[in-house]
Order: sequence, then structure tokens, then C-alpha cells
Amino acid sequence: LHYAAKHGNNTLARAACVRKIHININQTTKPGNFTALHLATMYRQDHIANISLEHGADPDITDVDGNTPRDYAFDEHRRNIFEENKK
Repeated sequence: LHYAAKHGNNTLARAACVRKIHININQTTKPGNFTALHLATMYRQDHIANISLEHGADPDITDVDGNTPRDYAFDEHRRNIFEENKK
């Protein structure tokens, strides 16, 4: 999922989430402590951010610098993604 988030592979992201292919939607990288949602937001992969949120990604997990995925949403459109997917 991290690869899909960084490289914009929507098909892989959706397949992983829908089929739950041995993924932890909130798995973090080392170093950095980034989730796939962090990467999707950082790399402006809005569709993958939506997919992740729809499948339970936690938008409040912090990276090594204390930033949440929402903190990387630098424009209004990306901030709205988080608002639209609130439970």
C-alpha cells in the first residue's frame, strides 16, 4: 500500500484494501513512521488517500516529526478529503 500511495497506483491500492491482502492499513515505515495515508497526502495521491480513509486508515497517526497525514494537506482540496471521510 505504501508503494501504491507513493507512486499513484490506484488499482493496486484498491485491490489491497478491498481484498485485505495481508495489509495493516496503518502500518508505518521505518525510518519516518509514515503510513500509506501520510505518503498519499504528501505525494498528492488524492484518490489513494480517499481509498485509505474509506478502509479505515487513521488520520491521527503521527510521523517521526509529530505530523499527521492531515498536516501534509497543504491546500483546501486535500484538507477537504479528511473532512469528507470523517466517521
